Amino acid sequence: MQTQTKTMTKNEITLLLLGESGVGKSTFINAFVNYMTYETMAEAKDQPHCLIPVSFTVSDEETYELKTIKLCPHEDPNENTTDSTRSATQTSRCYRFTDGNITLNIIDTPGIADTEGIERDNKNMENLLNFISNYREIKAICVLLKPTEARIGALFKYCLLQLFNHLNKSAADNILFLFTNTRSTRYSPGDTGHALKSLLNTLKNKPPNVDIPCNKSNTFCFDNESFRYLAATVPPNDLVFSDDLTQEYIRSWNQSVEECARLLQYIVSLTPYNVMDTISLNNAKQNIQLLIEPLVDISKNIAENIIDCERQMSVIKKFKGDIQELNTIVGVPFKSLKPKLLDNPCTAM
Repeated sequence: MQTQTKTMTKNEITLLLLGESGVGKSTFINAFVNYMTYETMAEAKDQPHCLIPVSFTVSDEETYELKTIKLCPHEDPNENTTDSTRSATQTSRCYRFTDGNITLNIIDTPGIADTEGIERDNKNMENLLNFISNYREIKAICVLLKPTEARIGALFKYCLLQLFNHLNKSAADNILFLFTNTRSTRYSPGDTGHALKSLLNTLKNKPPNVDIPCNKSNTFCFDNESFRYLAATVPPNDLVFSDDLTQEYIRSWNQSVEECARLLQYIVSLTPYNVMDTISLNNAKQNIQLLIEPLVDISKNIAENIIDCERQMSVIKKFKGDIQELNTIVGVPFKSLKPKLLDNPCTAM
């Protein structure tokens, strides 16, 4: 089935979010749209934005008792907010948000290194490539990371390699690195920064040999916890925190708002990545895969014909009789493949 590509308005920006399962992509989306809209947390308390249902637990400062915090303006079957053993986001989905003259299409994706295993990761990658084919261009490919990972997991490396194997190398200039929960590392990439650069060196020096920059200009540090604090303190949750902790989250909010402004300014300056480059590349790879089986059959058929001919030549060389007798014992061997016409068109998946 042919997919209709979405048309884009002049001030429409499409972002693709990627990251390991549990990094907080869905929470970041909610936090990001609030940082865009409200300069202060006090302004956000009147009408916080919540594009994706929120559910998490916090402990009481005095008793350590756990309380479930929910901020769900609507039910979303794509978001798992009840089973902590499963990834939160089940399939790729676009969340649309308009602020002033800018409209954001934020594509949320299931986490890399999914809790259901590598087969699920491969399926998620296939679905992701199909999903982004609905868009003509993507402004930024945002890789979300936590700042406290001294090592990047093998599954995460594998899935990133798979992604970059499917993307045209021109996408390297559109890849950004967004660190969540950086309040504990003073709003820096922390231990993950070194591990990330090691991974990027691997991608540069080994297939797919893509050079992805990683510096201050395309690296951004946020704090998801300030949005979680906001969700916990607004109705119907109305949780109360100490003044010291409140001031700490206010500073965290202000820092994230500044970083949000820097991120948007950088994204606007980027040349959009042409999704058709990816689609064309993947179609070519798919066609090559589809050709493998018939080419193997043809090669096998040619080899068998050669063997039969050599066998007949050996018989002829050893034969001592006349031509009439020779005609009775030898013939020209020939095997061919016959195409089978289908009653209806068939699309290979």
